[in-house]
Amino acid sequence: KFRSCNRFPECKFTEAIVETVEGMKCPLCQQGDVVVKNTRWGKPFYGCGRYPDCDWASWGKPDPTLRITKEQWVIMQDRKSVV
Repeated sequence: KFRSCNRFPECKFTEAIVETVEGMKCPLCQQGDVVVKNTRWGKPFYGCGRYPDCDWASWGKPDPTLRITKEQWVIMQDRKSVV
């Protein structure tokens, strides 16, 4: 989904509509908002709005109190690649 200028074709402005989780910051970087994105197959997932600077992502909605250190995130990524 996107938003665009109503004066098209004179104005070519477009902007993606990003669904954010209200009041929730990224558990990894604590800076970006948690956003809902879709995989290329259409399955929704949660991720950091600062991607690619922060690569946190989750299939489930995170708890607002969740905090993850960079070291914990690396361990979680390593475990996922082994499975």
